[in-house]
Amino acid sequence: VLTLQTAITEKWELNTELIWALNPVFGFGQQEYGMPRLTVKSSTNLIAQGTLAVPIAQQELFYTNKGLPINEDKNWDYAKRYELKTAGDQDRFYIHKGYETVNAHFNREPRFYSSVAFDGGVWYGNGVLTPENALYVQARGVESYAGPKDLIYLNVSGYWPKKLVNYLTVYDERMTWEPYHFPLMRLAGLYLLYAEVLNEQGKNYTEVIPYIDKVRVRAGLPGVTDSWSVANSTRPGKYDNQQGLREIIHQERRIELAFEGQAGWDLRRWKEMANVMSRPLQGWNIYEGQALNYYRPRNLVTPVFNVRNYLWPIRSINLTINDNLVQNPLW
Repeated sequence: VLTLQTAITEKWELNTELIWALNPVFGFGQQEYGMPRLTVKSSTNLIAQGTLAVPIAQQELFYTNKGLPINEDKNWDYAKRYELKTAGDQDRFYIHKGYETVNAHFNREPRFYSSVAFDGGVWYGNGVLTPENALYVQARGVESYAGPKDLIYLNVSGYWPKKLVNYLTVYDERMTWEPYHFPLMRLAGLYLLYAEVLNEQGKNYTEVIPYIDKVRVRAGLPGVTDSWSVANSTRPGKYDNQQGLREIIHQERRIELAFEGQAGWDLRRWKEMANVMSRPLQGWNIYEGQALNYYRPRNLVTPVFNVRNYLWPIRSINLTINDNLVQNPLW
């Protein structure tokens, strides 16, 4: 999990996956927005906010531990994903042992646990670097460490983009940041772009899949053909046609590059933004202290995105200056 988390937070000179990155460091004024309060001392610290919220739909994009979408895995109960379950000893490196949370948080892929912080989820770091004593998120209700303290310093969904926080950053009574250079392009992204190009050219899946599998194997997952097999998937052989493989590549990019500023551009060029933005953004019932009441999805906001929003309008002054310009459709 830590290896995957440091794919973007590792120092420039040590990160062999980094191709291009921003020159200013990502630290003070950025990381604290993605970090929940984890200790008694941090619960009274008003410097950091932890306000970057991940919608439920985003965390549901991440695969199961079989490398499949949660609604395509024969062995993962999608219908009961919001029912409660208590973490056992076998879950202790991902979910705090004895903590009650929803089924949705169990048996997920490593990138889920390295990218998303959630109620009951283990947080390796923040000054505690022994797995046996790792901190964990407590987010239910106003009395919890990470719960809402007022109308400003709160996380509206109950999920944090853990991936954006260096594990050496400490949020306690004070904050100390371990900065890094935020990536613009990573090797994994290039592999998936190349896979997408090959698929759109109509190449056979045997030419495309090796580049997807480079990313999946690094993430601790089986290869595409092994995951989408008769034994594991409700859609076996999904990869053997262009549309099915296109869906796999698109979801793989949204998982691998989550929170890195890529999804918006991808969804626009795929012409999938309108579908994604037509559904309400949901989070948990964050003010409730009991698990049964907390884990009830609630609508936070319903975005508005129309067909015309795929292209931005040309400024009126530019149209006036140059009468050869034509305004974009529907503007």
